[in-house]
Amino acid sequence: MRTSLTALGVAIGVVTIVAFSALVQGWWDAADFTIHSNDADMIVFQASVAADFLSVLDENETHDKLMALPDVTAAVGVLWHVLPIEGLPFCLATGMRLEDMHSRLGSIVRGRYPKTSDEVILGSLARRALSKDVGDTLTLQGEPYEIVGVCHMGSVFADGAVIIDLPRLQRIAGREGRVTMFQVQVKPGSDVASVADRIETEYPDLVAIADVSEYNKVDRGLDIMQGLVWAVSVLSLVIGSIIIA
Repeated sequence: MRTSLTALGVAIGVVTIVAFSALVQGWWDAADFTIHSNDADMIVFQASVAADFLSVLDENETHDKLMALPDVTAAVGVLWHVLPIEGLPFCLATGMRLEDMHSRLGSIVRGRYPKTSDEVILGSLARRALSKDVGDTLTLQGEPYEIVGVCHMGSVFADGAVIIDLPRLQRIAGREGRVTMFQVQVKPGSDVASVADRIETEYPDLVAIADVSEYNKVDRGLDIMQGLVWAVSVLSLVIGSIIIA
């Protein structure tokens, strides 16, 4: 009997630790994907925000600031907005300019890229959640959009999104001329960390993130989750010890 309780106690501790560790690892992987997806070397947010989603940047002004730096070769604005979509109370919409989608999105597994602002792409997980596919119509804020493609980018966060023309999403969200972040590319051979430091030095209203370990500059969620794993691990061991005793 005691052997069975011992095994049960150990199992409870191990399963709980593994489950929470996997959850946190998923968050870290999603953050790393956000930083380096679409051939980006870093991402830039508004400084001094409580969470990445709360970042608001002037699209034109911030683009001009970044492109003024000699080592920066591209700066692409992206808007994140969460809204209800056809039965889903919370769905991520990602706004990018049509001309940037061709070079910035992951693999199109079905269909094509949008050619007009009335067309959208679904991430592979969003397609399943919405029970939609290429050729179907998606209604956003009472307006119909044709689904012309499905993409797979390898991240739960990105694959769960609806990708829409940036100016159209800015209007839907009431954020004309605003974006959440910029994906930034630098010249081959440039020191990415040095470029990131220069951005923050010359523009104190911006934060540049080149590595997932720096994501706490804009969102403490990952650090909090890591702390929770440690706390749950200790608690699980304590519970397991009690059961064994």
